[in-house]
Amino acid sequence: MAEQKNLVMKRDLKRVISEHALEGAREHGFEVLGWLTGFFTEDTVYICDAVPCTNYKRQSRYSAESDPAEEAKLAVMFPRNVGIVGLYHSHPFKMDFETGEFRKLYGVSELFHSGTDDAMLKSRSSKMKNYVSIVTDVENIQCYMMQRKKPKKIKENLVNSINFKDHMRQINSKVHLKYEQSFDKKPNLAKMIREIEEKLISDLDRELLDDDVNIQQGPLGNVLRILPFEKSTGDSSEGKGNFFRITPNGGELTIKAIMNLTPTIYVPKGKIDLEQAAESMKNEIADYIVYLTWNDMNYSEFEKHLSPEIKEQEIHLGRINTKFDETSGMPKKVYTRPKRRMTLKKK
Repeated sequence: MAEQKNLVMKRDLKRVISEHALEGAREHGFEVLGWLTGFFTEDTVYICDAVPCTNYKRQSRYSAESDPAEEAKLAVMFPRNVGIVGLYHSHPFKMDFETGEFRKLYGVSELFHSGTDDAMLKSRSSKMKNYVSIVTDVENIQCYMMQRKKPKKIKENLVNSINFKDHMRQINSKVHLKYEQSFDKKPNLAKMIREIEEKLISDLDRELLDDDVNIQQGPLGNVLRILPFEKSTGDSSEGKGNFFRITPNGGELTIKAIMNLTPTIYVPKGKIDLEQAAESMKNEIADYIVYLTWNDMNYSEFEKHLSPEIKEQEIHLGRINTKFDETSGMPKKVYTRPKRRMTLKKK
């Protein structure tokens, strides 16, 4: 028996996708693409929003490829288990460029999945089960998912709205990370910070064991406690922020990393699988570490301030919170820059 797969999609997204395709066809006759965002439950994909691509690596009447940086920027906006669930693209072959109108191509269906489309869907489905591909001819859409290792048409179930909280459960955590290491001054600061970042993430892999993790009911919902990384009362002097503290000491630099994170993940409603929740939370924490460490940072500029008269330098990383987006009805991560990126203490 074939595996049953369900696709639920907000009704107004058909219009969003068609209008994007129409705009591309009338402007230059090129194919357009965009991303489908939503979430997965055990047997259903929910599509809550469609995000048009604005930067293309290449684009023509018969193909389009997005700038990978644009997709990466979109992906990091969402907490774990929420976000990009598929891709849509157009086939603008019905456009008559002389009249600006659409013509009927007899014997040819514009709603088809090409060999290139099949290869894309197979590749992405190998990394994300139940990935969705949508094709539009400007007037209609056709949905595809992998079934028995082959792309198959899937009938979409159109609904007026999708209540995210009816299907997904929120799990919060509080994590206090710290690590200190001394370096020879010869390597540049960015390389030192890279080592610190890799060490923080490797500590997660080593310490996040089943015996050290449990889920409790808190005032704001489920809380995943990661005992090795809970902040003790003795750590209050280290502050609440996220920063790197750099101390010159003769021919060395000592770098201390402090991160106080409040990551959030989402899992389908029902019984919580502790092992899967812990793995998702570990990956979400790693995402936070990488984003805070490198987003909008210029370590070569910070390094210029490490003069002999400096006793201590702090590089402030900002913070990340999760909030619900009113338009899509889904949670998104919001980054807040620090008021000051760097502070210096002189000797």
